[in-house]
Amino acid sequence: MVQPDLIERTIPYLIWVIIFVLTNYFFTVYSNKTKSTGKILLAVFLTVWLLLTIFTFILNLIYPLEVYTSDFVLQLAINLPQVLIFGGIAFFIKYRKSKEKY
Repeated sequence: MVQPDLIERTIPYLIWVIIFVLTNYFFTVYSNKTKSTGKILLAVFLTVWLLLTIFTFILNLIYPLEVYTSDFVLQLAINLPQVLIFGGIAFFIKYRKSKEKY
C-alpha cells in the first residue's frame, strides 16, 4: 500500500478552510445587500459551491488525485456534501453572530 504524500493529505483540510472563509466572506457581502435569510442562504451556498468546484477542478488538472475527477458535473456532486456540511456550519455561526449584533 502506498502512503499518500503531504499534498494528498492536506487538500481535504484546505478545502474545508476554503469553504469556511468563502462562506464568511460571501455572507458578509450578501447580508449587506439584503436582509432576507433565504436569499442570503441561497446566494452564499451557490456561490461557494461553484467557486469550490472550479477550484477543485483546476487543482485536479494541475495535480491529479484519485479522489477528484476531471468531469465538472461529477465534481459538483462530489463537492455538494462538503459545502452543505461545512458551509452550513459556517453559515449558522455567522448568522447567529449577526442576529446577536442587532
